[in-house]
Amino acid sequence: ATIYFGSDDSHRELIEIARRRVGESSARFHVARFEDVALPDDTFEAAFSATAFHWVDPAVGWSKAARLLRPGGVLALLTYVGGLNLEPEVELGFLAAWREVLPEAATWDARDAKAIWQGAEARRDNVSELWAWLERREIASPEAAELFEDVTLAKVASEREATAAEGLAFVRTTSSYLRLDPSLQKLLEQRLASVVEDAGGTYRSTTFDTLVTARVRATPALDTKANFS
Repeated sequence: ATIYFGSDDSHRELIEIARRRVGESSARFHVARFEDVALPDDTFEAAFSATAFHWVDPAVGWSKAARLLRPGGVLALLTYVGGLNLEPEVELGFLAAWREVLPEAATWDARDAKAIWQGAEARRDNVSELWAWLERREIASPEAAELFEDVTLAKVASEREATAAEGLAFVRTTSSYLRLDPSLQKLLEQRLASVVEDAGGTYRSTTFDTLVTARVRATPALDTKANFS
């Protein structure tokens, strides 16, 4: 079965579109937070999340995913790592703009591709630490190392040249932007556009479509049947 999680009106609209597309099939949809939805243990062969698992409470998410999957089942997480700017002045300008409006951006740094993938490789013993490194969020859990094994990472690079308008169109879709007050959104857009204008009107960047997978251990060291509610 296909399971979709969501908890607001936009998710309900997406589900209605999906229902029309799949027609009469075995797909089932659940409108709820992953932390709250009731699903049977040891049932699913795989769980997939695209640019969303970082929103799940790490005190619940890793253990619940392991509990719902069968032994050897796969957790697959997709994210987009980058846009790593080829021009250092653009990278630093973008960082300065974000730090002006978003407190957590103070911990962001300009990481080149080599540093990103070396850091990811160093964290493969714990899928949650690897994911936290890629997402730049405090979402790691020590128990995930006992719940999951066989962690893999695959990536595909996409290079592009963009104008300020094209770059802002992407920024407006990101969770970091959407969480800002309208006044801060406007300020951020002004700062980002100014950086691009100073660079000549366009900038080049590389983004990596990144897939991380991990398998549930056949004999986990922790009790994945525990009540995490």
